[in-house]
Amino acid sequence: MSVYNRTLLADVVVSGFVHETYKDFRSQDLTYSAKIELVTVYKGQELVDNLTSVAKNTFVISNFGDKKMCYADIQENEMYILFLTVYKRRLSAKYDDIFGAATELTKPREEEILTHLGWNFWSPWESCSATCGGGTQVRRRGCSTPATSCSSEASENRACNGFSCKGTTDVLQALGLPKFPHGVSTDLNRTSAYIVNSEANLYIPLSDLYRGKFPKDFSILITAKLNTSSDGYLLTFSDIMGQQKMAIKYGEGLTLEYYDQNGLPGPKSPGFRESLSDSTWHQFAFSVEDQLVTLFVDCEKVKSQFFGRAKDPYVGVNLMLALGPYFARYGSPFEGSIQQLVVAQDPSAAEQQCSTKLQNGGNRSVREQAVKDDSQVSTAQRQTQSEQSQPDKTDSKPAVKNATTSTLNTQANQYVYVDWSEWSTCSASCGMGFQSRTRYCGNNDLDNCLEKENQLIQTRPCGGKTCSDNAVKDCASVCFNGGSCRSDGNCVCPKGYKGKQCQKAICSPRCKNGGKCIRPGVCSCLPGYRKPTCKGGCNITCQNGGECWRKNKCKCKKGYKGKDCSIPVCRRKCSNGGKCVAPNKCSCRRDYKGRRCQKAICKPKCKNGGSCIFPNVCKCNAGFYGPHCEQYKCRRRCKNGGFCVGPNKCSCQPGYSGKWCQIGRCNHPCLNGGKCRNNKCRCTAGWKGERCTVRGCSYERYTVPYDRSYKRMVREEYITKCGPWSWKSCVKTRIRYEIVTKTTYKYSYKCV
Repeated sequence: MSVYNRTLLADVVVSGFVHETYKDFRSQDLTYSAKIELVTVYKGQELVDNLTSVAKNTFVISNFGDKKMCYADIQENEMYILFLTVYKRRLSAKYDDIFGAATELTKPREEEILTHLGWNFWSPWESCSATCGGGTQVRRRGCSTPATSCSSEASENRACNGFSCKGTTDVLQALGLPKFPHGVSTDLNRTSAYIVNSEANLYIPLSDLYRGKFPKDFSILITAKLNTSSDGYLLTFSDIMGQQKMAIKYGEGLTLEYYDQNGLPGPKSPGFRESLSDSTWHQFAFSVEDQLVTLFVDCEKVKSQFFGRAKDPYVGVNLMLALGPYFARYGSPFEGSIQQLVVAQDPSAAEQQCSTKLQNGGNRSVREQAVKDDSQVSTAQRQTQSEQSQPDKTDSKPAVKNATTSTLNTQANQYVYVDWSEWSTCSASCGMGFQSRTRYCGNNDLDNCLEKENQLIQTRPCGGKTCSDNAVKDCASVCFNGGSCRSDGNCVCPKGYKGKQCQKAICSPRCKNGGKCIRPGVCSCLPGYRKPTCKGGCNITCQNGGECWRKNKCKCKKGYKGKDCSIPVCRRKCSNGGKCVAPNKCSCRRDYKGRRCQKAICKPKCKNGGSCIFPNVCKCNAGFYGPHCEQYKCRRRCKNGGFCVGPNKCSCQPGYSGKWCQIGRCNHPCLNGGKCRNNKCRCTAGWKGERCTVRGCSYERYTVPYDRSYKRMVREEYITKCGPWSWKSCVKTRIRYEIVTKTTYKYSYKCV
């Protein structure tokens, strides 16, 4: 049955997130209940409002079961569209088709339900009511049918721009867009937004906004609608030499380009694979703090990446801030719609641009993470990536021509990304020579990357041309890393390498604290020390894979916290005295079990469908009692000598029946439609007697014709040949029998 038909037949239609299922406690029909948070009520809001919830928007819903019994079987931590009814003031799964009470939540199914119920699609989020200090955003949807047929919310609200106004610069205000300079017009569909075309020329000296220096840590918040398939620069900071010191680039992805006083990270500025060039309004923000850059898109954290700049980076203010490129060599002017462009000195402001929590009772992040769309990466996957604070080891590696990227599987089952340099020139111009390449680590995991069993240098044969008589004699040894062979048999090493075979990289200044020089100018540091020269370090040991990020400060892996990363984190608190012993893993007290120690243990188990609510305390179903629900009782006393044999079930004495043995039986069955009442037959009209066998009427005689048949003897003559010569004919006589039928009459009687 289609989703549309099930929606029509169901009393309540919702989307919900399954927090917990009670599959261990089933009814006599083998169904179970589940604790579900209602995310969206598509139909039946008035029914839901009259029910009692166990928490905000959370209900215990019954009548789920195994698929082999044709029930809908749901799983924890999943999102479903549920088709429900209300039974005894509780929500219950409704089956108008096999497995029909639940279906996976997808965008097409949700849109089908909303369309058939009369809802139009949500409008884009409207402008925030405040530019800073906390405001509210609204989005709306209309009902195309009479309002009474549309349930659920017609609007949704969320918090926005919750960052402090102090230290915040409104770049659009500073550029004068509210005065509508040439090339700027208002967006009629979004009155607080501006449409910028290629003729606009919008720039301002950065020193007008920042007297001293540009903040070290900051956030840049943007609300814009980028034209479909467009690319280029949205915001640039350029010096008088024509170099862009900082810029936001968009197109197939988003990149915050940044050049400090040392030119770092420069071309290695990490990019994010988030394309927003789709002619749709998006809110996105960059947060820069220390050596991390984090991107937020439409209220969701996308990812944090390593931002390899100096410890005390300096950008300066003798720059020109422009909307789009300031110098034409960096591409075409910016074209699109923009509503917000804010620079805040608080790196946490990016996270406060908008909220996933809906102020009118929903959780947009829960719903949007679960709604599946095969055409794009789900928001749930994006959030999972965003929680990793490690740099993006794939995207942020230096680009090396002809380099090969691979991974090493360490004993801890953790993968270390490694790169190979390009192959060196052949060691011989003729004859057989060798080429080499060197492996270097893509991250700071020195011990795993440079283990003895892992090959640091690879060689391969090359050359093959026949040498002439006056050819230079080959080197006795192979020259690595692009070294060339001299006629005296020695290697001439390129800049950055030394050694007899050019096999040693040179780092200046030298790597400290046990660090190893793995390629020119690049140190791989031991845990607890920082690049580029392995300075600093932590006096404490960072546990559970944590890294020393700053002096005596550990950067913990996901799932751990604390000064030394020794404290595991359980996303949902361990209940009933349980302790968090590993990420999202609880160690429970003796009388509790479950992922969060939320389930009490009863020994022996509760019987007859009872549930364990406290250690060794059972809650019995109706009709049962006792410490473990092992005994049963009847609500009313069994009559006529009957006795209770089950919950509200009587065993009756011979001659009695009924739920409470209140109905007497007859010793002999009543005939001709008679019914037994209190051990006597009640006969239908026209019958009487103990068993209703006697007709209660007078008789009238009447004749009934009938046919009677018998055999009668008949004499018959016939002619035959006779005499000794058979030429004479004689007449003879023979006897035969024939059946004769005679109609006679008899008397019969009828009741009148």
